Amino acid sequence: MTAPTLVLLAAGMGSRFGGPKQIAPIGPGGAALIDYAARDAMAAGFGRLVLIVRGEIADAVDAHVQEHWPAELRPEYVRQDLEPAAVAATSAGRQKPLGTAHALVAAAPSLDGPFGVANADDLYGASAFAMLADHLRQGGGHALVGYRLANTLLGDRPVNRALCEVDADGNITRIAEGAVHVGDGELTWRPIGGSDDDARPMKGDEPVSMNLWGFTPAILPVLKDAFSEFEAGGRIAAGEELFLPNVVGENLRSAGGDLVVTMLVSDDRCLGVTHPDDVPLLQETLPGPAW
Repeated sequence: MTAPTLVLLAAGMGSRFGGPKQIAPIGPGGAALIDYAARDAMAAGFGRLVLIVRGEIADAVDAHVQEHWPAELRPEYVRQDLEPAAVAATSAGRQKPLGTAHALVAAAPSLDGPFGVANADDLYGASAFAMLADHLRQGGGHALVGYRLANTLLGDRPVNRALCEVDADGNITRIAEGAVHVGDGELTWRPIGGSDDDARPMKGDEPVSMNLWGFTPAILPVLKDAFSEFEAGGRIAAGEELFLPNVVGENLRSAGGDLVVTMLVSDDRCLGVTHPDDVPLLQETLPGPAW
């Protein structure tokens, strides 16, 4: 069977971090988080890498790849900001990307077989990529690699995590975005837009999404339709973004939704950086040089 493709989402602005954290020199020899993702994905059996970037950082990302990646490994680049809706939004004065669901809309012409999707600024671990690649190679359908909540936390600042509910067949029935707060040894999760009364205590073993997905091309019409509705509703002009977990979650909630998404649970840690002072904490966990 054809090896799956991995799409790395590398167009983020890193506003809270203060720059493009996907290529920030964090590991030995100036290694960046995107290097670990590329290394682990290729070792797991992904056959091709597609990097979604934006114009402001495209040259910097390519320069980093040229300097740090093996010569035989070169990704295909997709400029998210050159997709027609993004071009129109930029002309109207918008700077930030249109969201991770839109990123896959922009990459759709490059996706003709099973593919994975990962953030370029998270450290997922080799076993998670191996699990996902194996699922896709064996003809599995849509999937999400979930992590235990406690295994995704670095430091004590609030972070956003999408809680997942799973049925007896191992399929996801609900994905809900929320903010996790750590304090006095306790974890609480509050849905985005909710009040303190909506906060729920967490044990730490709840499965959460870290945006490590597997899809067949059948997801692409779902994303295109969702983005068309998003655009028609004036949400681009309102400054909103269309996120991949939200599209999947809405489909799962909808009476007419037809997505079936298998949950693959990893017991490894999945860590990333949100703020500059997260870097020293992450560096303590890095598994040596990237290459």
